[in-house]
Amino acid sequence: MDKLMENMDTEVNYLLQKAGKEVFVRILYPELKENRYVTIEDIARKYPMFASFTLNSQKTLSKANKIFALGKLKEAFQIILLSRKVKKEILKEAREILKQL
Repeated sequence: MDKLMENMDTEVNYLLQKAGKEVFVRILYPELKENRYVTIEDIARKYPMFASFTLNSQKTLSKANKIFALGKLKEAFQIILLSRKVKKEILKEAREILKQL
């Protein structure tokens, strides 16, 4: 598994680390899928968990948006699925999303 992770795009991995894999799967991906121009304020109103983040943490939206812009969604979800520290329910959600991509 470590060899697979080494072969993954380091930029996408970095962006996911900054955005947070759980936040990417549960909040940022669904919102950006609906509207690539969604704002931090829009997301904060819809997700109380996101609203509780510091302003710096909320800037993860730009990291997630870059994954979309690079066209690296499949790779992002593959990285998430290979991550050891991601909760099982997040992995299940990521697997389902990846099937649809």
